[in-house]
Order: sequence, then C-alpha cells, then structure tokens
Amino acid sequence: MRIEGLIPVALCAGWLVACGPAKKVDTIDTPRVEGDLARQLDQFLTQEADSGWDGSVLVAQNGHIILHRGYGTLNHAGLDSVTTVTPFWIASISKQFGAVATLKLAEAGKLSLADSLPRFFLDVPPDKRGIQIEALLDHTAGLARKYAADGIKDRDTAMRAIFAVPLDRNPGVAFGYSNDAYNVIAAIVEIASETPYERYVTENLLRPAGLEHTGFWGPREHPEVAPIRGQFADSANMRPNWGFRGATGMFSTSGDLYRWNEALHAGKVISRASLDALLAPHTRSRKGFGVGYGWFSSRTPFGTPKIWTRGHEDFGHGAVLATYPEEQTVIVVTSDAGDKDSLPVSHRLSEELERRVFSRQ
Repeated sequence: MRIEGLIPVALCAGWLVACGPAKKVDTIDTPRVEGDLARQLDQFLTQEADSGWDGSVLVAQNGHIILHRGYGTLNHAGLDSVTTVTPFWIASISKQFGAVATLKLAEAGKLSLADSLPRFFLDVPPDKRGIQIEALLDHTAGLARKYAADGIKDRDTAMRAIFAVPLDRNPGVAFGYSNDAYNVIAAIVEIASETPYERYVTENLLRPAGLEHTGFWGPREHPEVAPIRGQFADSANMRPNWGFRGATGMFSTSGDLYRWNEALHAGKVISRASLDALLAPHTRSRKGFGVGYGWFSSRTPFGTPKIWTRGHEDFGHGAVLATYPEEQTVIVVTSDAGDKDSLPVSHRLSEELERRVFSRQ
C-alpha cells in the first residue's frame, strides 16, 4: 500500500521540524457551537463520531465561526479527545501551498509561469522540454500518474526519475491529475528561491498567514503538544522522500485551514491578481470541475458556486476546505476515517454539511 504525503518540515530553531506550541490563544481555535444551525450540525457530527468517525469541523458564515469542534478520539485505543488543534494529514491540499509559493516567486520576478522545464533542469528529455510551469500547476503537463519520485531522497535523482516516464499525452492538451507534476513544482520552488522547499513555504506562506499548527512530514520538535491523529512513527515513513514533497506531505488543523483561506483573501500572502489566477478555472476535469492551481470550482446541487481544495490519503486521513463566495460561507473538515460507500469520509461529510447548510436557505 502506498502511503501518500510525508516529509520534513516547518522551520523552528534552525531545524526542519514542525513549529512548537502557539504562544497566544487564537479565538479561531476556540471550540464553539453557536445558533440553531450549528447545534443541528453538531448533533449530526456527534452521531457520526459515535459510529467511528474522528475529525474536526469548522463552519463559518459572514466571517463569523458558528461551529468549530473536534469529534472522536486521538488514537485507536479510544484515549484523548480530538480537539480543534489536533493536526491531520491533509494530502493533496498540500498542492495549493506549492502553487501559492510558485505564484509568489513569479511576483518577485524569480520565474514566469510560461517558463519551461529546461530553465531549471539539465538534460530534460525532448518530449518534456516544452512543458511550462502553468501546465504543471493545472495538471495539463501530460505527466503520467506514476509516483516516480517515491522513496528518492535526492532532488535531481527524483526529477530524472519523473522525466524518464513516458508522457500520458502531449503537454497542454488535456487535464490529467498528477502528483509527479507537483513534485516538480517543489523542485522549481527550491531552485528559483535558492531555499529548501519547506523553509521557503514556512517563511513566506505559513508565517505571514499566522499558521501555527501546520507543517510537513518528519521528526517534530514538540510532538507531545499536538499529536497527529494516528501518526505513523515507523522510521521508514519519516525519511526524506521527494515523492511526498510538493504534492502531499503536509499536516494542518481545521482552524489553520480556515486561517489560511482568510489570509489568502486578505492579501497577506499573494496579490489579488495572483489569487485570481490561483482560483480561476484554467481547464476542466473529466467530471466537469473547473481546475485552478491546486483548487477546483463547481456548483452545489443547489446551484451555489463553490471553490474548493481537498485531499485523501490511502491510510485514511483526509481534509476538505470548501468556500462558497456568494453565500460568504466556509466549511472545513479534517478527518481520519478512510472510505465509506467508495467515497472518502471527509469528502462525504463536507457534502452532507453543505446540504444541511444550504437546504435551509
């Protein structure tokens, strides 16, 4: 079984590790259930937790958090409750952090989305020399979904492994989801910034956004402060691995994902023009979703416009950050429960919360 998503980590005290305890109590992380709607949602989620679900949920309307609670327990022994600051692996939501890092470097003139691979890498095979950064970001690069960098510690070796795999299709022709594409994005961020990927993301994205419970796979300086639900402690899984960098490999909390969304829209990380590029539909998926850079757009069954990012690990963890701009609503779900009815539980719960929120309007 392939374990997606894991590697070293945010910058504290000069080491690549996850940041320690927050020094301030942020009201975003304060548990709350306010109003009739929130109480109804809380009752539903409590029933789900009684059936074995573990996770955390945040619902905000008009800039005000009406529900934020942890549900279930932190470990499989049924000990210690999940809280609003319990981290979960967020899988492919990690991709949009790589996309934002790329856009920030473009703003600084360190790269252009029209740059092709030979600007950053030597000996790119002829069939891949025309791949541009934008095609990596919106999954139209034609790279196969082969996880070619898995288990490789060295960046250049990992890139050669990815470039050695035949293309699935010609670059720029059609959508084809690829983790390998975002492994390449992470390498480009390192090369353009002349900074290790995790350090660049931490210093230029996480810190300005005020994210204190978000980091990367690897040894953590203070794991006892906010233990990750069901964390894998096996040393083999803790090793550096380019297959996890850029595409997956990050953990976060429901509050930090909400905080991140707010920071993006407040201009704390990238410009409005870059944010528009991040979220805009540059192509369409096979299911008809608009494909941005690590984000997607669609409509709810009620016709409500929706912009979202989500991820799911094959060991159970998953997360959804869904925004509904016209309704000024945000729904965040972090989860460790695997699949149910062939759908990740985090995805199913977010859709059920969406239905319960918008069917009342």
